[in-house]
Amino acid sequence: MQRQFNSTDPSIIKQPKSLKGKLLPYQLQGVSWMMRLFENGSHGMLADEMGLGKTIQVIGLLACLREAGVWGPVLIIAPLSTLGNWVSEFAKWLPSVEVIKYHGTKEERKQLRTQLQAEETKRGMDNAVFVTSYEMVRFDASAFQRVEWFYLIVDEGHRLKNNECQLMQCLFTFAHSPNTSRLILTGTPLQNNLKELWSLMHFLLPDVFSSAADFLKWLGVLACSDRRFDFNNSSSESLKADIVNTLRKVVSPFFLRRVKSDIDIYLPRKVEVLVYTEMTSYEKELYRFERWCDLGMTLSARLMSTSRNFRMQILRQLVSHPYNVYEEKSSSGSYITDESIIQKSSKLTLLDNLLKVLIPKGHRVLVFVQFVETLHLLEDYCTFRGYENCSIHGSTLQSDRDQEIKDFQSREDIPIFLLTTRSGGLGINLSAADTVILYDSDWNPQQDIQAMDRAHRLGQKRDVVVYRFVTLGTMDVQLLKIAEEKRKLERIVTHHDRAVVFAHLSYG
Repeated sequence: MQRQFNSTDPSIIKQPKSLKGKLLPYQLQGVSWMMRLFENGSHGMLADEMGLGKTIQVIGLLACLREAGVWGPVLIIAPLSTLGNWVSEFAKWLPSVEVIKYHGTKEERKQLRTQLQAEETKRGMDNAVFVTSYEMVRFDASAFQRVEWFYLIVDEGHRLKNNECQLMQCLFTFAHSPNTSRLILTGTPLQNNLKELWSLMHFLLPDVFSSAADFLKWLGVLACSDRRFDFNNSSSESLKADIVNTLRKVVSPFFLRRVKSDIDIYLPRKVEVLVYTEMTSYEKELYRFERWCDLGMTLSARLMSTSRNFRMQILRQLVSHPYNVYEEKSSSGSYITDESIIQKSSKLTLLDNLLKVLIPKGHRVLVFVQFVETLHLLEDYCTFRGYENCSIHGSTLQSDRDQEIKDFQSREDIPIFLLTTRSGGLGINLSAADTVILYDSDWNPQQDIQAMDRAHRLGQKRDVVVYRFVTLGTMDVQLLKIAEEKRKLERIVTHHDRAVVFAHLSYG
């Protein structure tokens, strides 16, 4: 395949003529970097901080390739919640390219494949960009294997951090043709340990990064410590520096990351505020293990017979809202939605008081929760208070997701968007909001960072305030400490070189 392209500037290419918008200088640099990878027959990871426009840079890359006469079928694999955004961004920036969203029920996908095969016979499909979700790749792996893809792009690519996951196994059956270029997009290239980073590099360059053990040897980890080496807890500053420097040398040819503070653009401030609250007397009563037996044998038996992790999950759900654990109903059997739903929960009381201040002032709010049960309770609360709202959780249909996002972005009369962190915190643009509330925290701090940056991103015109709720004397405090430990290395490495930022280095 022809991989040469013409550029008068050896470092930065010109803005593609077919692109309808104007790329910012750093985005043009990103496109240039990806073009150099392509010309050299290599693969890479664009790891810009969330909100800097990785989607637009990929569209710019494809525009450059198309104008250079180098093209073929492109496959973009992304979280379900972002498929609509990919389609709309192509329509806005590169409408001359046909974009096909591959998603739906089993029967709908079968009909789509039949239609595509007919069109392939008539006019060919080499100019098309296919956008699909991780799940569709797993369900229809055999269909994807029949195509020799020109470019394969994995959005939110940290999904591949487990080398043994089913998605990785499926991709390996068709992603490594000599003529297929590969690109990972992620704002969080490493979330827990070094082996996760190796897994991403292994997907991109399996011949170079063939062994996790060899990768760790390159970094000097195995030579100086045992399998449980933890960067954060190591007392040797020189060892830390050596590992960071070696890591930079090993991955830098295939890795590009820029953070907001290093980019010469105007972006409003992001202010993070910890808001502490104390349990209500009702919550305290439930929180004490010796009193839980009063809730009935079913809950008591579950708590006594299940693992410690499950009991910790129950505690988290209780702190989120006590009705997650013990649902009060009226004599008729229906759920009670009145002032008691607020008064019995310290966090909902806090949220209620905060929204009474924010909404009259015109602020628009994203509320992220960990549990679908909590989200449904907050929907009932919004109905009780008369607040218009949108919502997304893991079971929301794709068409409904797209409509909820569109409604919130376009309708100023909707002040609240309720989302579960894992389903609504990835890859979507909700810059109509200027306030983010982390109603409860995720075990993985990068998930919360992703959630914050749904609002704090390009296109935001106002300062963004992030409120994180923490209930004293509960699991919330422990989660906060865990998050702080996991983010230590991020600050260490950022201090040395803001172009390479990882969240936490350990070997596990």
